[in-house]
Amino acid sequence: MDKGKGVICHQRDHADRSKIRILLYDNNAESCHEISAALNKYSYQVAAVWTAREVYQTLNSEGPHAHIILAEVNLLMANNARMLKHIMHDKKLQQIPVIIITTQDQVSITIKGVSLGAADYLVKPLHKDQLSSLWMHMHK
Repeated sequence: MDKGKGVICHQRDHADRSKIRILLYDNNAESCHEISAALNKYSYQVAAVWTAREVYQTLNSEGPHAHIILAEVNLLMANNARMLKHIMHDKKLQQIPVIIITTQDQVSITIKGVSLGAADYLVKPLHKDQLSSLWMHMHK
């Protein structure tokens, strides 16, 4: 599926989430499974991984077909924000909104991620309404 194609917006307040592909990266396998299950409940298509190696493999293979990248702050910002910078400089990936998953005690590094190009951030624990409305980031 080409980015942005095939996603039908019926109204301003919802979209056909079953056509929206989310790449989910969380270095905590349990958290990754929980978030993935919640996203699937809202009919999103989800590719979920939890190691840095898998993240790069998935970005290369599925990244250009994604609509949203939802990633844990430590994966994105490790090694001087290497992964986030890779996404922001790759012509195939840079137009995909990156949303950082963070915790209350990681505010400063999260703000740095937003200043480097992330579209937004969500603070754990994630709420159902935040997950159900992720599609709204595609139109920013």
